[in-house]
Parts: sequence; structure tokens; C-alpha cells
Amino acid sequence: MNKHFLVLNFFLLFSGFTWAQEGVFSGRIIADSISFREVNVVNLNSKQGTINQSDGRFKISAKAGDSLFFSSLQYEPYQITVTAEDFQVEKTIYLLLLVNELEEVNISAINLTGLLDKDVEALETQPYFNLLGFNSPLLAA
Repeated sequence: MNKHFLVLNFFLLFSGFTWAQEGVFSGRIIADSISFREVNVVNLNSKQGTINQSDGRFKISAKAGDSLFFSSLQYEPYQITVTAEDFQVEKTIYLLLLVNELEEVNISAINLTGLLDKDVEALETQPYFNLLGFNSPLLAA
């Protein structure tokens, strides 16, 4: 009887340990202007996702070892691997602003009215499509 009691206690302890490594992962995203932006939070393992609330907080189903991916148009992508300790407290995620540096900027002196139909007629355009290195079945004929 003592042996059965020991096995039952081990099973309950092991079940509680694995349960603690799986559940709802909660956190808060800290970034510039976060109250005005939505950040996608995706569990790459379960292929589930969510977005943050206006205060930056989020919740998503996860387990230890899952990869969480954070993305938004204005922030650099960020990825973490969930650990068992992450379920104990709210995790803070810091995102950095994404800066797109343009190689070239063309400035012109074209006056636009804001009326698309009228502005399109007034503009001289040249097609900008580079076919070099483009493999298309239409070009092969």
C-alpha cells in the first residue's frame, strides 16, 4: 500500500509540474506610442495569434518551448521562446521602432489637386517594370 501511495504522489506531482508549463502566457508590450498601435502576437508552434490591448497587455495560449513572434508595421519583429518561469509572472516585451531608410528619394515640382481623375491626366508617366531576371511563362513564348 505504501508503494501505491508513492506512485500516486509521484504521478500527481509530475502532472502538476507539466500543467504549470502550459496555459495562458500573459505579458505587456512596451514600445513608443503603443496605445495607438496594434501588435500581432503569434504562437508559431500552435499557429494561434492575438493582438495587444490599448495598454499593451496580451494573453495567448502557450506551453514551455513554444516560440512567440511579435510583429507590427512600425516595430522591428521580435521572437522569444517561452520558458516554464514565464507563466509565473507577466512578461514584459520591449519593441523597437522600425526605421526604413530609403536609398533614394525623388522630389518633383508637380502641383497636385487631390482629385485623382484630374491629377492622373496631368501627369506624364513612364512604365517602371524591370523584366531582367524575371522568369515568366508569358516571356518564354
